[in-house]
Amino acid sequence: MKFLKKNRVYLLIVFMSLLSGAYIAEVYFQYFFYVPRPTLYEESPDWDSRSMIEVVRDLREDGADAYPFLFMRGQVLIQEDGEYHSTFVVDGKEMLPLGNLSRALTVSCNEMGYWKTYISDQYGFNNPVGSWHPDGEEIAVVGDSYAHGSCVPEDDHMVGVIRRQVPRTVNIGLIATGPLAQFAAMREYLPSARPKVVLWFFLEHNDINGDLHDELMIPLLRNYMEIDGFSQNLIERQEEIDELLRNKIDRKIPQWIARAIKGRADRETSEFKKIQTRMKWKKVINTLRLQNVRNTLGLTRKRKKRQKLEPLFEAYEEILKLAKRDVEGWGGKLYIVYLPETYRFNVWRRKLVLERQRDRLMALYAELDIPVIDIIPVFEAHPDPITLWIGHYSPEGYKLVADTVLARLRRDGAIE
Repeated sequence: MKFLKKNRVYLLIVFMSLLSGAYIAEVYFQYFFYVPRPTLYEESPDWDSRSMIEVVRDLREDGADAYPFLFMRGQVLIQEDGEYHSTFVVDGKEMLPLGNLSRALTVSCNEMGYWKTYISDQYGFNNPVGSWHPDGEEIAVVGDSYAHGSCVPEDDHMVGVIRRQVPRTVNIGLIATGPLAQFAAMREYLPSARPKVVLWFFLEHNDINGDLHDELMIPLLRNYMEIDGFSQNLIERQEEIDELLRNKIDRKIPQWIARAIKGRADRETSEFKKIQTRMKWKKVINTLRLQNVRNTLGLTRKRKKRQKLEPLFEAYEEILKLAKRDVEGWGGKLYIVYLPETYRFNVWRRKLVLERQRDRLMALYAELDIPVIDIIPVFEAHPDPITLWIGHYSPEGYKLVADTVLARLRRDGAIE
């Protein structure tokens, strides 16, 4: 007590200095550390501001048989009692498509000022017509929107770059999917193709604690984990899938268009501006609460969150084991391609979280003897990594990924 009384002025000075330093660090990380993605394309006066469904409407008015990309979790599933079920029921059983409409003019995304469109293949994936070879494939690509081809021209996408050097390459990547849906697609579409190499693209930001979390709430998808050899035989049911998807989209388009028009009007309302103001005040409150500093020092309630993540990592491990078994069963080799997200380069506290996850997953891949092509060091070596994104990767970013993958496969002797 005597020490405290005698030195209280000095202790107060030390406390105030530490507190001031903490707030200086917090202000820096909240307001100055973040580096936004490039806005080069958004600044263009030619930027197409229409929504996806408005583009579909306009293409149809011009005589094209166009369709929007249909998101499985957003537009095919409905939630009931804490689980998700397919809106499609055939002969009393749910059926969940894992591709989109086949041979359809598909509108997908816009991050370069114009809406990307493509003609889907015979199973509804983003491959040129005739890509599936009767004698099998050299390479198959699996993953989410980054693998699917968002949002650049096909020649500039990493699968397009790979396909130019390895023509027998097919892509079953699909927007807004996670490890379980991707494994299900592998089970459905790849055994007949028997690719020598399966490139499974993993996005570090949301594949586990976002996508996989939701997919485990879909009983039909869980069957692929829990029932040995489970399949919906989707290859043989493509005509049925097309009819179901086409009918649903044609029926919903007027409703979606009305919603898009209303959304455009809502963005001009005072209520929308109030939401933006609330978001700014939330950032101020997080600054006052020393959000970043407390996270770094481990003073937040992260333990419960980590405990909730444990079942997801356990499920992911089981999915990896099943996928490896399936691929090796037809004589193929499974690779994980580990993709970085922008948060690694422009949100300091998120990088710490991503690094912990990366260490854990790299140990898991090593334990399961699954080779990894880690793209993070390649992006880190770039003089300005943030320019490798335009939302998804830029053409330069996609090419870096493709070149790294091809170099590794050649070094391993997996391709010539």
